[in-house]
Amino acid sequence: MIGSIKKLIVPLLRLVTIRYQLLKWRLFPKKARSITELNAFDLAKHRFILIYASFQQYPNANAKALLSVFRKKGAYIVFVTNHPNPKKGEVSDEVVDVFIDNNSHGRDIGQFRTATLYIQGKYGEDVTPKIIYANDSIFFLDRGDSSFVDQLLDERSDFVGTFENSGHSAQGEPWFISSWLFSVSKGLFNSQEFRRYFLDYRSIDNKLYAVRAGEQGLSRIALKYSERVKAIYSNEYLLKLLATCVADSGAQYASGLLSENIRGDFEARFRALPTDDELVRFVSRNLYQHSPAHVFAIFLLCETNYQFVKKDMFWSGAVQYDQLMKFTEVLSDVASRDQVAEMLSFFLRKGRLADASLTIRTGAAIGLQ
Repeated sequence: MIGSIKKLIVPLLRLVTIRYQLLKWRLFPKKARSITELNAFDLAKHRFILIYASFQQYPNANAKALLSVFRKKGAYIVFVTNHPNPKKGEVSDEVVDVFIDNNSHGRDIGQFRTATLYIQGKYGEDVTPKIIYANDSIFFLDRGDSSFVDQLLDERSDFVGTFENSGHSAQGEPWFISSWLFSVSKGLFNSQEFRRYFLDYRSIDNKLYAVRAGEQGLSRIALKYSERVKAIYSNEYLLKLLATCVADSGAQYASGLLSENIRGDFEARFRALPTDDELVRFVSRNLYQHSPAHVFAIFLLCETNYQFVKKDMFWSGAVQYDQLMKFTEVLSDVASRDQVAEMLSFFLRKGRLADASLTIRTGAAIGLQ
C-alpha cells in the first residue's frame, strides 16, 4: 500500500517542483553577475576552448590538476562558478583565462549555457575547431597520460563524450552520453540547433531537469546534427575489455573489479560465481540498467590508465561499504596518499543516499539533491 502511494506521489511532486522552478525562472530570470577576462583569446595561440563548470568558489587542487593538463594541450579556459567573483589575486591568470560568476543559478548545464552564450556573443563563429566541456563532479587522478584530451579533440567526430548511459536511473530512460566531460566540433557549436538548445535551456536548480533536458537533450541535439557521435569508453569497448580480462585472469578476478550493484545482481541470480562466459554474457545483457562510469570504475583503474572517479559513486550505492576498502587499495596504487585520504573522507562524509534522512531522500527523488 505504501509503495503504491509512493509511486503516485513522487512523480506528482517531481512535476510540481519542476513546473514551479520553470515558472519562477520565466518570471525572474537570472543572468551572470560578472564576467572577468584575465587573458585575451587568440585563435593563433589557443588550440581549443575549455568550459569548466564548478560548484567550488575557486579552482581547488583537484581542478587545478585537470586544468593544468588541458592548459598544456593549448586550452583557453573559461571557469564558471555559482559563487561571487574573486578578489584580485585569488584566481591566477595562469590557471584560468575567464572567470564567470553565474549568480547562483542552474547546475552544470546551466553554467555551460552561460559560458556558451558568452563565447558565441563575443566571438561569433570565430572559435577553435573543438570546444571541450567539463564539470567538477569527478576526482581527477593524474597518471601522466593525457591521451583522453587527444580523443576529445578528434576532429573526425562532432560530439565526443566519456560513457554511454541508458535506463540506469529509471526504466525506459533514453540512450545518452554523459555530460561531465565532452567535446563538440566548431560546426556543431555554431549550428542553429546548438545555439537554440542553449537559448531555450532554463537554468533551474534541479538534477532531474539537468539530466533529462540537459544531458539527454545534448545527445539528442548532437545526433540530430551529425552521426559522428562517440563515447571514449563505449559499452562495446567496456565489454571487449571485460572479455579480455576474463580470458586472462578469470571470472573471479574480473567480477571483483565490477561495482557492487551489478556484481550483487549476477551473484544473486546464479547463487554462485558465474563461469567466464556467463559473466561476460550477464554484464552484456544488463549493463543498460547501470551507470558504466560507476560499474566499471575500479575495473578501469586496474586494467587501463583511466583517470576519473565520479564523486557520487558511494552516494549512489554503486560501491558499498565492504567494497570501499577495496577501492581505496586500488586508489593507493594510482594516487597520492593525500588524494586517497581526501577521496575517502569525501565519500564517508557525504555518505549514501540510502542511509540519508527522509527529507534528503525525498529531495533527491524530486531533483533537489
